[in-house]
Amino acid sequence: MSSLVQDGGLVIACDSSGTIRAQGSASGTSAVFWARRGDEILVSDRQETLFRRTRPEVSRDELVIRLTEAQMDFPFSEGIIWTGVSMVHPGNWLRITADGRVDEVSWWRTPDPIDAVESLSPVLHDALVEVIDSLVDSTDLLSMDLSGGLDSTTLVYIARQCSMDDINTLFFRTADPANHDHFWSDRAARDVRSTHKICDYVSMMVEENWDRFSEDLFAWMPEGPSDDARYLALADEIGRLYENSKSVAHVNGHGGDELFAAMPAMAWSMAHSHVRHGLRDVFSWSQVNKFRWSATLQHVRRHEGPVSDLLRIARGVSARASDMFVEGARWVPAMRLPKYLTNEARDNFSKRALQYAERADLMLHHDRTSHQVRGATLYHGTLVRRTEQMLPSGSGVRLVSPYLDDRVVAIAMRLRIEDRFRADVIKPLLAAARPENMPIDYFQRHDKGEYSFETFVAFSSSRDRIRSLFSEGSVLVDMGLIDPDVLNQELSAYSPDGLVYEDLLRVEMVERWLRSFSATR
Repeated sequence: MSSLVQDGGLVIACDSSGTIRAQGSASGTSAVFWARRGDEILVSDRQETLFRRTRPEVSRDELVIRLTEAQMDFPFSEGIIWTGVSMVHPGNWLRITADGRVDEVSWWRTPDPIDAVESLSPVLHDALVEVIDSLVDSTDLLSMDLSGGLDSTTLVYIARQCSMDDINTLFFRTADPANHDHFWSDRAARDVRSTHKICDYVSMMVEENWDRFSEDLFAWMPEGPSDDARYLALADEIGRLYENSKSVAHVNGHGGDELFAAMPAMAWSMAHSHVRHGLRDVFSWSQVNKFRWSATLQHVRRHEGPVSDLLRIARGVSARASDMFVEGARWVPAMRLPKYLTNEARDNFSKRALQYAERADLMLHHDRTSHQVRGATLYHGTLVRRTEQMLPSGSGVRLVSPYLDDRVVAIAMRLRIEDRFRADVIKPLLAAARPENMPIDYFQRHDKGEYSFETFVAFSSSRDRIRSLFSEGSVLVDMGLIDPDVLNQELSAYSPDGLVYEDLLRVEMVERWLRSFSATR
């Protein structure tokens, strides 16, 4: 049955014995949720459907996770905001027998990283072509992100290779003069002769659009408050652009960075592989990157398992260490909790960490890099699924994420560690699999666009708004989850890396979601 869900759709089937099987994609772009209502077992691909039929409460523990950066990392990224609603782990299928027994059965496993670039690149190229080519007959219009980064740019060139004549591309221009993504995006748009639309990045930030989304935020985000809120204005904009089109596929590059680029645990994996001179190469690499030898030893000698990492987090050892290279080899990264969380909220956080520590499937692969890559694809799958729910009803737009396609993930994760670690270009497997019409110098660029500048811009215009919002009273304060005095102190604090600003923008979003949800009760 796995072949039936390669397009990311949900499949539900029933056999002659009355056993029901429900299955989503391996990356979570589509997922299976279930809940009990009396003697009934309800199954759906949307949490919203189960909410309306069972009217569950908001999970207090999960709400605290959504107030922190932990929501981006496995296993915290799999949390459900509703009590009594469960999600089938992507890569498993749900089995419901005729007598009402429910369990999960694995159908997908993380591939071993054993193959060379040379053997994988033609297979990866063909798989990406197959995903893009399938859109020709199934859609009226092809729309594509074109950020100027390698992932979206490669997909645009593949679309041109597939002889797609009418390609629409979108670029979001940052206000940061040091960001040169626009140069690469404009170049690719000219090469493939796309209809290229440039939008202002700041205008697409949700912080600039709360007047449009705040009141109905629960309807926009039925899976609960999350960092995916940053895509609200983008999803609405795409829906407006193509409101008169019957069928539009909007292609994005989610998951490409993690599948093809360097990962935090890469040195650990190289040192623990059986590659000739692997350990020597790790120390040479750390010297070039100016990492201390003592830090390199700490990194490669790390031996704790994911349970140990979660227990460490549950004990409150959660502040991010200054040496992120050393921390990069962990199964579950250290978590930085906002100062304004109350002791009660911190207890909720620890409780959720202990619950995850009891799971038997915490190690997504015995190799730490493969584990991190798999965890990242699950996060991006969740992000894409939630973003698709933000698209205006009846818009005819669907999101397509080729790098999260089950076939593509299975191929890319087979890349052996020495080819990832010793690469001469950025994203060596993607570079080798690129279409012939795409120049190699895209993969030789030394700059990479980043958008922390916009965080500072957004917060500078948000500080007074957040202060005003919480001066009106607060659901989070009433729940005993945040300390309003500490929150006010943080609103006046300076954050050189912008992380505190991200926390404050996040707490505003959660507060607005709770108010919108309360209005529906």
